[in-house]
Amino acid sequence: ERNGHLHYVKQLVPNFFAPERAGSYRHQQDRLILFASRGPAAGVIHALRAMRDRPDRSAVLANTELPVLLINGARDQTLTELQRQQQIALPQRVQLCYLPKAGHSGTIEAPRHTQVAVRHFVRFCQEWEA
Repeated sequence: ERNGHLHYVKQLVPNFFAPERAGSYRHQQDRLILFASRGPAAGVIHALRAMRDRPDRSAVLANTELPVLLINGARDQTLTELQRQQQIALPQRVQLCYLPKAGHSGTIEAPRHTQVAVRHFVRFCQEWEA
C-alpha cells in the first residue's frame, strides 16, 4: 500500500517461473507485469488480502468423489515439496501432471505438456462419468 503495486508486481512475477529459467521467459513476465500494473492498486491489494485470508479448503479436496487434476511444477517457489505432497494425497481420484522443469506457471513454461495433461484428464472424466 505504501510503495504502490507496480514495485510489488515487478518483484512477484519472476517468482512464478523456475528460477534457473526465469530469464528465458522475460517477454511473458513483462506482459504479466504490464497487465497487472494497468489495473488499480486497490485490485492487487484486495486480491492479496483475499489469498492471505482465504479459509483452508483442504476438506473440499479430501471429500470430493470427483476426479481432480493437479498440475505441479517441480520448480514452483510458491509451495514447498511437503505442501505439494500433502495436497496430492487429499483427493480420492487424482491425476497428477508433474512438470519437472516448470515453476508455478506451467501453462507458460510447459504449454504442450500441460495441454496434453488437460486433454487426458478430460477423457478420464468422460470415461468416469460413463
